[in-house]
Amino acid sequence: MAYARFSNKENSESALTTVFNNFAAKGVTDLIVDLRYNGGGYISTAQHLINLIAPTGTSGVMFTEHFNATMQNKKATILKNQPAVNDDGQAVGTYFDDDYTVSGNTTTFQKTGNLTGVKNVVFIVEQYTASASELVINSLKPHMTVKLVGETSYGKPVGFFPITLENKYDVYFSMFETKNSAGGGGYYTGMVPDVKGYEFASGDVMYDFGNPKDDCTAEAINILAPGIAVTSQAKVATTADRTKSTRLQALGGKSSGEFVGMIENRK
Repeated sequence: MAYARFSNKENSESALTTVFNNFAAKGVTDLIVDLRYNGGGYISTAQHLINLIAPTGTSGVMFTEHFNATMQNKKATILKNQPAVNDDGQAVGTYFDDDYTVSGNTTTFQKTGNLTGVKNVVFIVEQYTASASELVINSLKPHMTVKLVGETSYGKPVGFFPITLENKYDVYFSMFETKNSAGGGGYYTGMVPDVKGYEFASGDVMYDFGNPKDDCTAEAINILAPGIAVTSQAKVATTADRTKSTRLQALGGKSSGEFVGMIENRK
């Protein structure tokens, strides 16, 4: 599966569930998830993808959010001017009233979908793979076999929710750091791949997503099924081989105009 950005719930969750139910119907036990160009997006969507991938029986802490002492000790007075609203848009206090302790910002696994037996997952990453993408990888590492192929990722284990100024401008500060159930995090210099993979391993040709002629895809397949011969039937689209710019546009990545990062919706 190639995935461009962690869009909002309405745009993503149903589509992702459909893809993984199709994987379940085919008895899939090993996954390749291509997150090249994926700069992140909504934490809630990342959480949904993690729960779709995780094997049945996975439970406990998925990830924790670590706010600084100013927020934990209720000294971030700017938040007194930030109204918190419920799902109906009604004000229910301010962000200042929220709990910013680690225990109050711990997300747990809630397995969803029909794909229950995944044993191994390989993520294809590169310099644009960031934020919510890295959160998915880091959260799954303590619970299953996770490998990375490609180039070192961006390195952004921090997230935020918007601070609104003058009812007009949304400002996004780096507000919290995420860690997995084993306390792993701090990958500010990026996640280093287990196996290097290259965009242009075949001269100037860039193959479509899922095509085993693509160097990163070939390396991922070799991790999961070493020595197994594959053909270009693994291609996920009928379009011709693309340049990097048209490939990115087709996937709807940075060219889409949708905000990316690691965005939290606090209700």
